[in-house]
Amino acid sequence: MPSLRQSSRFNHQSKELLQLVRDLFPEARRTCSFHRGWVRDEHTTGAHAENALDLRAYAEKAGFDCQDISGSVDGMLRYEDYDLHIGYRVHAHLKFLSARKPSFLIAEDGRGRGALEATSSCGVCGWQTSLPAACCESLFPSGKMLRFVRRRFGAYRVPQEAIPCLGEMIEQEITQGFPRHQGSLAVIDATRTKMLEMIRAMPS
Repeated sequence: MPSLRQSSRFNHQSKELLQLVRDLFPEARRTCSFHRGWVRDEHTTGAHAENALDLRAYAEKAGFDCQDISGSVDGMLRYEDYDLHIGYRVHAHLKFLSARKPSFLIAEDGRGRGALEATSSCGVCGWQTSLPAACCESLFPSGKMLRFVRRRFGAYRVPQEAIPCLGEMIEQEITQGFPRHQGSLAVIDATRTKMLEMIRAMPS
């Protein structure tokens, strides 16, 4: 079940992801979820809605069932019917891991990257700091110059190698029995134990 990024900057990469999932699992039931839906509203800009509609049309043509799970946490309950998640949405990634099901996250920002690092879970970084921004950050870590460079040249780029690397990772995990996924579950279990100790030690 892919969950897509609805910013147009990730449009091509999202379509590559759909192609990858279709090629890896040609006989599977494949569902594409949209956490923001595809209708313009107070939470979804016109540009994001337009991009979501484009991705929806592409996904349906590729044989995916598309679902709008925006507006309520009840939509997340649909994930209980699926065995595997591959996509951009951190909440979907954590939902699958909490059910001890495999998930592969494409980190679209620092939040996603942090989730991958904190859980040692499977995934790739779907963005990289642009070269001009990286050079400027080393010289001017903050301030007007950095903001100007980010606006003028872009804060990040979308790497072409992200989806091919993800495909290799998925195939390796399936072939080897999901060893990295099992490792991430061990990290989560250990963290849970420590968190319970901390909570129990708090004054009531």
